[in-house]
Amino acid sequence: MKKLYTAIRAKIVLACLGIFLSTSSFAQTDVLVCGACSPQSWLDDVVNKLIATGSFNSVTGYNIYLTGTPTLAQLQAYDAVMVFTDYQAADPTTFGDNLAMYIDGGGGVVNSTFANASVLLGGNFNTATYQVSIPAFGQFGSPQLTLGSILDPCSPIMDNVTTFNGGSSSYRSNATTFVPGSVTVSNWSNGEWLVATRTNVGPLNARRCDLNFYPPSSDVRSDFWQSSTNGATLMANALLWVAGVTNSASTPTPPASVTGAPVFCAGSVSSFTAAAVVGATSYTWTVPVGMTITSGQGTITINVNSTAQTGTVSVTANNSCGSSTPTTYSFSVNPQPTVGSTAAPSMAICNGSPITLNGTGAVSYTWSGGIFDGVAFTPPSSTSYIVTGTDANGCTNTATANVTVNPLPNVGATTTATSICAGGSVTLNGTGATSYTWSHSVIDNTPFNPTVTTTYTVTGTDANGCTDQGVVTVNVFNSLNVGSNPPSASVCNGGTVTLSGTGASSYSWSPAITNGQPFTPTVSGTYTVTGTASNGCFDTATVLVTVDSFPTVTATAPVTIACLNDASFTITGNPAGGLWTGPGVASSTFNPAGAGIGSHMLIYGYMNAAGCAAQDTIFMTVDLCLGITDNTSNNYNVYPNPNNGTFTLAINSNPGDVVIEMVDLTGRVVYSANENNVQSGFTTQIVTENLAAGAYMLRVTSANDQQVIRINVQ
Repeated sequence: MKKLYTAIRAKIVLACLGIFLSTSSFAQTDVLVCGACSPQSWLDDVVNKLIATGSFNSVTGYNIYLTGTPTLAQLQAYDAVMVFTDYQAADPTTFGDNLAMYIDGGGGVVNSTFANASVLLGGNFNTATYQVSIPAFGQFGSPQLTLGSILDPCSPIMDNVTTFNGGSSSYRSNATTFVPGSVTVSNWSNGEWLVATRTNVGPLNARRCDLNFYPPSSDVRSDFWQSSTNGATLMANALLWVAGVTNSASTPTPPASVTGAPVFCAGSVSSFTAAAVVGATSYTWTVPVGMTITSGQGTITINVNSTAQTGTVSVTANNSCGSSTPTTYSFSVNPQPTVGSTAAPSMAICNGSPITLNGTGAVSYTWSGGIFDGVAFTPPSSTSYIVTGTDANGCTNTATANVTVNPLPNVGATTTATSICAGGSVTLNGTGATSYTWSHSVIDNTPFNPTVTTTYTVTGTDANGCTDQGVVTVNVFNSLNVGSNPPSASVCNGGTVTLSGTGASSYSWSPAITNGQPFTPTVSGTYTVTGTASNGCFDTATVLVTVDSFPTVTATAPVTIACLNDASFTITGNPAGGLWTGPGVASSTFNPAGAGIGSHMLIYGYMNAAGCAAQDTIFMTVDLCLGITDNTSNNYNVYPNPNNGTFTLAINSNPGDVVIEMVDLTGRVVYSANENNVQSGFTTQIVTENLAAGAYMLRVTSANDQQVIRINVQ
């Protein structure tokens, strides 16, 4: 066993030195875990978890429920003791007194649920002299509590404890009152305390830590703290702290020195490095106005960019407990040359246009993009060109010329017609730009009359002032001399006329007729022919077609039935000046004897000045005129005669087929009938209606003769 006072002396020395011990110092620590639990596997789980942390020389388990009570001498063989209960200790009073004496000798104790809750140890240990939390004789079992806030970030008990889950039961004490001098280090996620410490326990100010969770893990029972979290680390840290191996952190010492370039160029990147400080977790740098930390803030090395002429940087070392006093370093800065470009910071050119860039304000210049200072070049696309100017001190600065290369407009030329006839008009339009200028004084979108075939060029300018060109050719064809054959025509109504165009290769007429084909016009009018040549040019001509009416002709005679021995009489045609034709006609007189017995057609024809002729006819009957009582003519007999239009015709011969006609004095047939195979003794009643009173002639015509009988209708 280790000597008690040797251990106490070592702890006092370590506490006075106030330094951190290395991992090799941790490995020299022996701890005892006293657990009142059943089964034994729960105690074994706690021991194994502590061994697995690698923090101790040895970890020993002692079941104070099943094995008995360790003596003071047994306790003093260890640097720290951890106690937890689930069952009552075999002798809680004796064990409590032994723990109190262990603490009086400078020993550190970690006390955990339920030894500070419902299953307490007795004796002097359970008094305010040795307590951290004052037991409330009960515990909680709320589900799934996790690590909450860390109230003392300088406490080594929380080193590397980033996650903790109390499991589905999350067993903990319901104690809320602490002995004066106690410090709460961290809380559960619901705000209850998780770790509390006290450094003034007993006459030698030994350390004690209370852990408010049950030490066995979910590896032995699923509702205990989850073994995937940092519960083992938390218990190990607590044992190391009560053993005096670790102490609360203190603010770090200032960095011993800062190194860096004493002189550098403004605008350039320079570095400053601080000497590393043991226990520092970060470094805070401050730089003068005009200097910018570009990277490294928080580390021992920073990179800066500055336009300041002189200045001082400072750095402090930091840890969770505070920051050191600053360490400073002075430097000077050569100014940058005022570098510029003769080009504006931003300029625009048209694609294909050359440009010259010149640097200003330094001694020598280097341009990006492979161009040379003061040498013209043609940018292929929009680009930012950076010039780096170097002065006599070797300091550099940069300037940027942003060159925008605007594309040329896609200019086109359109025309309303690529070919026109002489005298025709055409309109030219530019496309793809905002304004247009045409060759040959043409105005965009304005009709004009080309006289000869010409190629026209348009120059289009867009909103950026960039230009491009387009071309279009307009062909001008010679004009036609279209005519018609004839130049004018007259035709009688119903007659035909033929019109033909001349001077072109194809023709169309309005009104619609077929070129060179006869047609019958209905009214007088003008006909227009459009002649088109093979090149599409056309011309027109007109012709007047007059449609003349036929004259209205009438023929009249004083009588249409005359006796054979009557004297000649005048027959009249209207309009006068026409020509009479027919039997017994001489000039404008009719001679019955010259015509002979029978019915004769007399024709009067007349032609007007336009050459249109018409005619009218008269049927003239010449009779022997033997008397009205003589109603027989050879073998034909009519009775009664006179009559009222109804009479009987008797035939006493065999004429065969006959045509029976009744004709008025104007020659108009008012009754007609055909009779076939007429034999002697034939009779037929002739019934006429609505006949005016007067003389009529009855004609009976057979193949061999014609008989005429005068009928008087009263």
